[in-house]
Amino acid sequence: MPFPGSRYFAIATALLAVLVSPCGSPGAAQTNDKTPAIKAQNEAPFQIKNEGEIAPESTEAKQSGGQEMGASPDEIQAQEQIPEAAPSKTEIAQFPVGLNTKLADGQDEARGSQTQQVVCSGGFGIFHAESTTGLTVSVGAARNGEFAARACQAKLSWDKQDLLVEPVAWKVDVDAMGVDLGVGSLVVALQVKTTQVDPLVKYEIYSLQKPPQQLRVITGGDFYSAADTDLDGRIEIWTDDAGAVNGFENLPLTALDYAPTVVLRFEQRRLIDVSSEFQSHFDRQIAVVRAQLNAQQLSDFKNSDGKLSPVLPLSLDELRRLRAMKIKVLEIVWGYLYSGREQDAWNALADMWPAADFDRIRTSMLNARAHGIRSEVDGVSQKLSPSHFKKRRAMIYDRASYASVDGQSNPLSWDYAPGLSGPSKDKHTFEADTFPVQILLRRPAPPDASQPLLGTELALNLVIDAAGKVRSAKTEGKPDKVLIDATADWKFIPAFKDGLPVASRLRLGVTPSR
Repeated sequence: MPFPGSRYFAIATALLAVLVSPCGSPGAAQTNDKTPAIKAQNEAPFQIKNEGEIAPESTEAKQSGGQEMGASPDEIQAQEQIPEAAPSKTEIAQFPVGLNTKLADGQDEARGSQTQQVVCSGGFGIFHAESTTGLTVSVGAARNGEFAARACQAKLSWDKQDLLVEPVAWKVDVDAMGVDLGVGSLVVALQVKTTQVDPLVKYEIYSLQKPPQQLRVITGGDFYSAADTDLDGRIEIWTDDAGAVNGFENLPLTALDYAPTVVLRFEQRRLIDVSSEFQSHFDRQIAVVRAQLNAQQLSDFKNSDGKLSPVLPLSLDELRRLRAMKIKVLEIVWGYLYSGREQDAWNALADMWPAADFDRIRTSMLNARAHGIRSEVDGVSQKLSPSHFKKRRAMIYDRASYASVDGQSNPLSWDYAPGLSGPSKDKHTFEADTFPVQILLRRPAPPDASQPLLGTELALNLVIDAAGKVRSAKTEGKPDKVLIDATADWKFIPAFKDGLPVASRLRLGVTPSR
């Protein structure tokens, strides 16, 4: 039996469509370019319209289907929501960091820029959202006369005025919308990759006020992801220093397992490097790389000149092995250096690098970091004591309240982030004003192509932070690791309380469909 007030979301990709429905809270129907987005009965702060995605609508609005990239109408099917029941099995994943989760968990890591899902790539993909301030954010194919080009563009519109913030780019992504990054107003944050061969991405932050203003541009990384990492009410921007290490020691960016992680946060409108506050993330990276070291190959590299000059009498296979070991040593040292442990970095370098080349490589690493993202920040944080974090807390709202058929408001249960505590329930108002709205939900096809897809609905419980990112995901019933892993890249406009974004829980019914 469906839940009261249920509606359905259609999420499609070139490989697989995923059908989801909110459980126990107002949802939205998918729209296409000809279907205007309609605000929900409990008015959401944004209207959404994106191809193959979702849009909020009123509870009286009719369910609608849509198409993406040539999909036929019968590929989008409404599904009944799953009734509440005790789960027979659960599968849960928590995502404590940015886009390096797989590496931190010891799994094979692909570079963030290669795996990150984006709204528009090569002219494919549409996003359209309007805030309650009347400012509209549009991302889609760039136009060449009457025809769509193999490129993307982004514009901000208000009062019959348009600001084309990116006229032509290979990729444009909405990383966050309606989020408080600490710059004085709610913002939309765009990731922009200018050309297909450009290894770097720009992070452009615009206010959602009329007229919009460009508040900050960050360059030098090959991905960006805003998230309330510790669910402590503070939003970090996870990125890497790809620009600083691209070509370092004649090593292209593609040769590295990952570029050094950088964690940024706005504090009093100043951009601060807070990487040292997340040493556990770097420690996991370092542990994974250390486990891959080969004692004999490390000894061979330490007995080399460090530069691996082409004049050395080495075979191609020997040079390849030494080069691979050199990369791993650099990644370990970067892990310490970028997390604020400079002495540990030089100790590790002395243990694994040729002694005669130590001074040269240390100077080179410091120079590279100084000319990377570090040159764009306004300050550098030192690691804070654990007691400082215990004082911070973020409430997680279970669902937004909305007017029911009888006009009464549904109660909202509440909780604090794991490990955190705060004032008792009677000292707070626990009704969020809106529910999270999807920006981008995609998942890959199941590995078994013969696996039946239709008619198998799965309940998925999410914790979505105030930046609209999934901090944890849990399935009910049959485990689905593919779906759980995919949620790490999902993005939402967060729930709102009193005009500010808040963390919340969301339960979805998800059905894959070819």
